[in-house]
Amino acid sequence: MFKRARWVGTGAALGFGVSLWIQHRLKEVAARYRPAGVAGAAAGRARSLPGDVRDAIREGRATMQEREAELRRSVWAAEAAPGAMPGAMPGVVRPLPPPGSASARPRPSGTRRRANRP
Repeated sequence: MFKRARWVGTGAALGFGVSLWIQHRLKEVAARYRPAGVAGAAAGRARSLPGDVRDAIREGRATMQEREAELRRSVWAAEAAPGAMPGAMPGVVRPLPPPGSASARPRPSGTRRRANRP
């Protein structure tokens, strides 16, 4: 008899505690989706947006400069290497082709560029 009473009391206490915890969590979630909560969250995000954009631009520029330096080093090394193109001047870097041009796009292996004929 006392075993049953103890387990009934334990179950009632756990059920009561869990129901209070769930009620508390539901109130928190509901507060987040009320107009004041949504407005506060939007205002916080709007305040942090310019800093995030500045950081992204700064990171993009740094990455672009690193990549450009890497490309320039590889072009300089290829032109300064023995057996390089005839007439190539060491240290002179040719400009890269504009993005989207035919020479900037990779060709499938085994294909050759054809001359434009009228």
